[in-house]
Amino acid sequence: MEIIMKLVKQTRMPGYNYDFYDNGMFLRWGYTKDHDPDFSPIGPEIADIEVSTICNGPNGTPCQWCYKSNTGQGENMSLETFNIILSKLNETKNLTQIAFGIGDIDANRDLIAMFRSCRSNSVVPNITVNGVRLDNLFEEKSYAQHIAELCGAVAISHYGDDLCFNAVKKFTDLGMSRVNIHKILSDDTIDDCMDLVMKRMSDPRLERLNAIVFLLLKPKGSRNTMKQLTDMLKYKKLIKLAIHNDIKIGFDSCGANKFLEAVKDSPQYSMYSMLAEPCESACFSIYINVRGEMYPCSFGEGAEGWETGIDVVNCGDFLKEVWYNPRVEEWRNKNIANCRNCIFYEI
Repeated sequence: MEIIMKLVKQTRMPGYNYDFYDNGMFLRWGYTKDHDPDFSPIGPEIADIEVSTICNGPNGTPCQWCYKSNTGQGENMSLETFNIILSKLNETKNLTQIAFGIGDIDANRDLIAMFRSCRSNSVVPNITVNGVRLDNLFEEKSYAQHIAELCGAVAISHYGDDLCFNAVKKFTDLGMSRVNIHKILSDDTIDDCMDLVMKRMSDPRLERLNAIVFLLLKPKGSRNTMKQLTDMLKYKKLIKLAIHNDIKIGFDSCGANKFLEAVKDSPQYSMYSMLAEPCESACFSIYINVRGEMYPCSFGEGAEGWETGIDVVNCGDFLKEVWYNPRVEEWRNKNIANCRNCIFYEI
């Protein structure tokens, strides 16, 4: 079957170019198609924006591994603040997508309006949900319907099979094609990850699932007592299981280099290395917390050197005061020099 892709946005300049398509495909190159730029000179391509810190957990209990240590008591970003941030991020029209950070889907009543602001500015909104209260109505439509109409992609965090799988089917039944599952990858969960791959092959609710995306556990969060991934034999087994059975999998950029290490002997290594994107923080992506403060990534908030963020809301020139801020440039240069391996944590 021929796949027809529509070009959504592109950038052309010496040493930095990209094409972004409506199916989520993103192609970036530098001076030639074989040259990879170190960073975007005109601001982020992707922004991770936290619009609420309110999260009661899918079962009314905060999650053990939450690196934000969120609870049911928190704060929301206002629509006004969001629109100010969006306008500053999008000054150069380089921004392609925003990943919305929220716990409870109904925590911030401005969420749907924020999605609409993105669309009116040619930016694609994406979101991760826990699967709870998707049928609740907001402005005469369910949250699931709003997400299906306005978001480019949705991911459902895997807490339990039924909650997650039913949400996957709900979104695919609504016509969404980029529906993923997010699963924490650690020594504690590696067996569950393999079970999830097996269930992808047998559970009809996952028939139209796009991919399972494994998120590498980081040592952050006051409640987080889980063990980071160290069992490379099981990790390689997980990857082989998925590839052998043609199950689409993905990883966060934090885990890209670990993935490449696991497949280094594969005859498909050159293809995998082209597809795997290591740490993008402050090179191609940006994180902004609920108070409008910029950090290289969400895991860096409060880390050494980033005890405080950079004010985006009140900046006069985003490129000068934020993207090329001396703190950001110093961190970016360290990241690039470290082959874009995490410089916040040993992962």
